[in-house]
Amino acid sequence: MKIRKSKKQLLLYYMAGFFVGIVYANLIGKAYLDTSGIFREHFLKQYAHMDIDTKEYLLYLLQLRLLPFSILAAAGCTKFKSIAAAVILVWTGFCGGLVAVIAVLSLGMKGMIICIAGMFPHMIAYALAYAILLWYFYVYPEVKWNPLKSAFAGAMLAAGIAAETYVNPQIMKLFIRLLG
Repeated sequence: MKIRKSKKQLLLYYMAGFFVGIVYANLIGKAYLDTSGIFREHFLKQYAHMDIDTKEYLLYLLQLRLLPFSILAAAGCTKFKSIAAAVILVWTGFCGGLVAVIAVLSLGMKGMIICIAGMFPHMIAYALAYAILLWYFYVYPEVKWNPLKSAFAGAMLAAGIAAETYVNPQIMKLFIRLLG
């Protein structure tokens, strides 16, 4: 009860998912590690010298980022707001733990550095957009939704998509070349 009152339950959902992702990658995901290509030296060398069609990549990212956010926002219109927040946090934690373990097992610390570089700078904006939505779900009805929250979440989502389209590929290429 004390955890619920202090609002740290959201962090616990994420950390629980992260732990399960780590366990899954170490115990069950060994076969997947043999086939995953994103953390293979050959793939990274190809990526470092690849030209990215930013228009096509932007359209891809719009679909990839707006659909889950829209579905989550729609889930917020139901009575299952706090369940939706918990599910998204557990899933995000699970994916984070899984990717972290795969990166380290495939490339060691180099993999973790590439993993962190792959999340910068767009994940900051995405985290802010999702945080405002998830926080609202969790504290409802104490806090009401308003146009300012919509504008902030939309602006952060747009900034994240722009950063992921135009900035992150350059950062990734730089880090891959430096570490390669």
